[in-house]
Amino acid sequence: MQQKQNGSDSDFSFDIKRHIGVLSTTPRGWTKELNIVSYNSGRSKLDIRLWSEDHQKMGKGITLVREEADILYALLTNMRDKQTQKRGQR
Repeated sequence: MQQKQNGSDSDFSFDIKRHIGVLSTTPRGWTKELNIVSYNSGRSKLDIRLWSEDHQKMGKGITLVREEADILYALLTNMRDKQTQKRGQR
């Protein structure tokens, strides 16, 4: 899904290369999503952000290159493993 937004400063484009999943939905219908997105025809990145229902508007979010995503995955896995170990010690 390729979109272009015209801002006051310059043109801005994004292309959702792959939708991975929805993390949550707000009462107003916006969804916090995990996607692979290319901004301004650049390198595709892992992207977590709020999107309007029609994907015409986006909220604040975070983008991660592959290396950062791998580190985040390792940190989350480590955190989960520690929590599992704690539960096992009870």
